Amino acid sequence: MREEEGDDDRERDLPLPALLALALPLWCVGTAGLLAWLALLPLIAAHALLTRRARGAEVPQRALVALTAHAPKGRERARDTVLLMHGWPDWPGLWDATVDALTRAGYRCFVAALPGAHGEVVRTAPLPNAVVLALRDALVAAHGNAPVTLLTHDWGAVYGYLLAQTHPALVRRIACLDVGGALRARTLPLALFTYQWPLALGFALGGPVGDAMVRLIAALMRYRARPLRAVRASSACHYVAFVRARAHAPALLGGLHLDYTPPRSVPTLFAYGARKPLMFHSAEWARRVRATACGEVHRLACGHWLMVDAPDELHELLCGWLERSERPPAEAERHAAARAPS
Repeated sequence: MREEEGDDDRERDLPLPALLALALPLWCVGTAGLLAWLALLPLIAAHALLTRRARGAEVPQRALVALTAHAPKGRERARDTVLLMHGWPDWPGLWDATVDALTRAGYRCFVAALPGAHGEVVRTAPLPNAVVLALRDALVAAHGNAPVTLLTHDWGAVYGYLLAQTHPALVRRIACLDVGGALRARTLPLALFTYQWPLALGFALGGPVGDAMVRLIAALMRYRARPLRAVRASSACHYVAFVRARAHAPALLGGLHLDYTPPRSVPTLFAYGARKPLMFHSAEWARRVRATACGEVHRLACGHWLMVDAPDELHELLCGWLERSERPPAEAERHAAARAPS
């Protein structure tokens, strides 16, 4: 699937009033905050000129979701197929070491590239259901209708939950990293006003100004998976896409409140980093995961990017869980029941 070209491509998603609305919660706190907010007006006014000058260097549009295949090493037949999905501000290369560990263990891997992952300009943030449909189409084209194991991180986890909800026959197992299917009630407002609004504004601005905003936030988060110069405003399209979904089609948000419950027959692994200011899961989510066949929850002494901060520990955990969850469903459910607290 490719984004439609037309008149809408000439503008960003959000007009000037919406940009100001995005900026207001960030800066309008007291007199100093109001002055800081007003200081954004010249940046917004200069935005059109700056982006026009930058158009010549834009990367051509890519498919909405693209998959790269990696065959298992040393085996003629793969033990299973794993679909890996990244989040913000990442790209498929985030998974290179993980793919190496999985293919050496005998697994075939498909690595997804989500919108904006390669630095291409995304003018209109695609609605979540469009991303999931593109993901399904790419997966079926590459792998048929056979189920796969999901390995997801950050926004990739959210899209993974939506794929499992809307196309359950395609999902055999789920291994999700750092973002659960149910958040703490206090996490969403805190995340919204600390970094999600700025990222949405960065995407809406686009161009050099938007890139600078997004890179600044990535730097404050101590992002080191790749050089900051490779991070562009388009990578933050997900934050605006979910606002668009809420405004235009609230019914699409069934799973976007992150209230997903994996079926008991779907083995689920959740691993998260303990060294970060916000936790993107709840005790209720951990309970749901443990209730699945071979369900496991693991806490790692690292930050949000587990595959970068603790690769050896993560890969040993993943390969071990994949081995354990290959048991027949009845045996896996007995194993889960034996581990459940009485």
